Amino acid sequence: MKNKSTLVLIKLIFTFCIYLFSSDQIVAQDADILELNSISNIQAKSSIAKKNNRIDFYNLIHNLHPTIYIDNNTIKKIYGNNPIKKITIENSQSYSILNSKNNNYKSVELITLKLESISDLNNPIDLSNISEFENLKYVYVKCYFKHTADDIKKFIKTNSNVRVFHIYAKPS
Repeated sequence: MKNKSTLVLIKLIFTFCIYLFSSDQIVAQDADILELNSISNIQAKSSIAKKNNRIDFYNLIHNLHPTIYIDNNTIKKIYGNNPIKKITIENSQSYSILNSKNNNYKSVELITLKLESISDLNNPIDLSNISEFENLKYVYVKCYFKHTADDIKKFIKTNSNVRVFHIYAKPS
């Protein structure tokens, strides 16, 4: 009888440890992604409201959606079927492709920009006047170098309804 209770206790402790360590990892991931444009003061008062306000953004960056991958100013790969929800731009030389008249861009909700060096900040991008992105909600800037929020503010210009997120991603 003692062996059964010991086994149950070990399983319970193991389950509790997994729960404890996995929830810390999730919280740590949320803290790394910073938002450039702050949300409204009413929503900012509650951390729960702030976290729930990012659910759609996290759904787009972490889950599979139809995506266009752009590298060296050409479409490298199209994943999924229309309508395209995400555009991922692999380098700073590819921004001009966003100005092309393309019907696939009308449903895009997220643009991910990957910046490899601090010199990429010298090639700013203006998405405020591009009419092709009717449903654009988020821009996600992934920097492989240390940067500040002011660097990102100078780098990108968007409409007021587009939220800009940025992260320092350590290259592997």
